[in-house]
Amino acid sequence: MVRLEDEEKLTKEELAKKAIKILIDNLGYFNATEFIADLIDEGRNTPPDYTEWQREYFGKMTDEEFRADLQEYIKNHPHE
Repeated sequence: MVRLEDEEKLTKEELAKKAIKILIDNLGYFNATEFIADLIDEGRNTPPDYTEWQREYFGKMTDEEFRADLQEYIKNHPHE
C-alpha cells in the first residue's frame, strides 16, 4: 500500500500530461478528446472547441516530446 506522503508530487503540467496519456491509451484519441472537451465545456452552453484544446495541449510540447509521444503511441498501437 502506498502512503500519501510517499506519492510523487507532480506539477500541474506533468499531471495533465500523464492523465491525458492514460486517457488516450485506454479510450483512444477520439474518446479521450471528447471526454476532456466535455470536462472543459461543463456548465457552458457552447459546443467544445477541440482545435483550441489541441493547440493549447500540443503547443506546450517541444518537438522532441511530441515525437517521443508519437513514437510510443505507434509502438503501443501498431494497427489502429
